Amino acid sequence: MKLGLLPCEIYHREFDAKLILAARLAQTHNFKVIIGYDKYFNGLIKHLPPAVLLEKSCSTIMWEGRIKPTKEKGGRAIVSDEEGFNDLSKEKEIIFTNRLDTHATKHIDMYCCWGEIDFKFWGRIPTLENKIKILGNCRSDLVNSIGKKLYANQSEALRQIYGDYILVSDNFCVERINNMNPIFNVSEDKRQEAEKKETELRQKNKENRDVFANLIDSAAERIPSIQFIIRPHPVADSKWWDCRFSKIRNVHVVYHLNVDPWIIGAKALVSMGCTTALQAAIAKTPIIEIEQVINETDKNKNTGLGHKFTNLKANTSEQLVEHIHKVIAGDKKQIFKDLDLLNRYWHECQTSSATNKYSEVINDFADKTDKNA
Repeated sequence: MKLGLLPCEIYHREFDAKLILAARLAQTHNFKVIIGYDKYFNGLIKHLPPAVLLEKSCSTIMWEGRIKPTKEKGGRAIVSDEEGFNDLSKEKEIIFTNRLDTHATKHIDMYCCWGEIDFKFWGRIPTLENKIKILGNCRSDLVNSIGKKLYANQSEALRQIYGDYILVSDNFCVERINNMNPIFNVSEDKRQEAEKKETELRQKNKENRDVFANLIDSAAERIPSIQFIIRPHPVADSKWWDCRFSKIRNVHVVYHLNVDPWIIGAKALVSMGCTTALQAAIAKTPIIEIEQVINETDKNKNTGLGHKFTNLKANTSEQLVEHIHKVIAGDKKQIFKDLDLLNRYWHECQTSSATNKYSEVINDFADKTDKNA
């Protein structure tokens, strides 16, 4: 029996993509698949036969909870980091490298990268040599042709409810639901360095959020006929957004369903460096990127990579309103740029092939597991 394990940490970010992958494995390769909340797998794996695990990161937590038990049972472990590549930078290097347990990297069977950026970043780790491969991520299939068919009814329903709505993405995550930074198995010096960097970034995010919210506030007031849907970050406490926009009738703070049908149904996505901007680029939903304008040293600096693929950039409310009017009018001329470059960063994200590729890799490892059993 071929058995696949697809744990999901954040339901609204990961589940649908892995559900499609589970269906592909079952239909094409005759797999039995267990999919669900990741913490449930920690106690379950020791009671299962050898399986192929698709894990969301290579941290000590994942090693102890699921990767190690899977390997001890004679199974295989593949890692595809759900944090992706959009936030990888020199500034955040200590935060990301703390997440990688080098002991775990010695025992996993493959480390899958979204594209060139994370391949270069993680390719420096000696223990990943000969295990690292660019494979993309199945979440791209939720906003290309597969996702548009899957979410057709949901996206149309959202348009029926909200009309020509503008989707606003929270990428700041200042107040978190558990209000704690993740703890990893690293030296005290590295832990303190990461804590310091997290504190600095959170303060910067708070300042950026104020700029971002003020522009949304002004745009909503100037275009009262347009509905603005603010999508909180998956691990953020949304109370700040609820309070900030509670008196503005055409602004709604909604965290319901995967973000993908909202992206597909929107007239445009307003972002400040969020990964959802890359998802919108795949879906061909216009992206309006807010640039940092907190002070002169930050002026014209961009977070994330969404700004690389859109000509619609705003650092004033007048610019934001102008861009919104343009996309509402249906004018898509010269909105996107360099979309071919996105395929380098997010491998073949526009080809609807990621799910097939992952299913083939998982099946290959399952076949090897059966032969070794």
